[in-house]
Amino acid sequence: MVQRTLRRQAQDFLERPFVAGRAQIFEYSMTAREKSLYDGVTAYLLEAQILAFRGNQRRLLLIGFHRLMASSVKALAASLLKGADRLHRMLLARVRNFIARAETVLRDSKAEKLLDVMRVIGVRLPDRRRVVTFTESLVTQGYLRDLLIERGGLGPEVITLFRSTNDSPRAASALAHGQEEVGDQLSPDQRPSRSVAVRLALVHEFRTRSRVFNST
Repeated sequence: MVQRTLRRQAQDFLERPFVAGRAQIFEYSMTAREKSLYDGVTAYLLEAQILAFRGNQRRLLLIGFHRLMASSVKALAASLLKGADRLHRMLLARVRNFIARAETVLRDSKAEKLLDVMRVIGVRLPDRRRVVTFTESLVTQGYLRDLLIERGGLGPEVITLFRSTNDSPRAASALAHGQEEVGDQLSPDQRPSRSVAVRLALVHEFRTRSRVFNST
């Protein structure tokens, strides 16, 4: 039998109670170039005669592309490029134009706002202030990691990437560290599968060493 327990009902039984959350919204605005690209892709997907997308799928695809554009311009460009490659025999000059325009947008407004927020939080301060970020696109996840290293002043060792399939050399290194530090605390019959063990190791890495936990 399973009985649902609300978070507030579990507080009194936890060794480490849940931390109270405080929401703060950081707004940003698209540049004129970003807005033009957003409107152009939207208008293209709504045209009745386009060959790339037809029927009932069009609205779902429009929502999907809007979500990509909300994630990052790089995520949009990567998805458009995949579509253009699949449909290269059709008349896709406009899609190629969108890709070219996306690649010329050097300043991603949402990413710039993230850098501002990181400075406000003070992640680079020596008192181990930490940040958890969430993104839907793997392209955006990699882009944010590179951005935080190149312009955020963070070393790659303090950024933990967490995704559905954690098969990178960095994840393997985190697993090795985790097994050295906490692996012996579990009996053989309690040890999880490798995929779960890697996830737990990445969380342990963030708890003990890194500053940014970037998760899909």
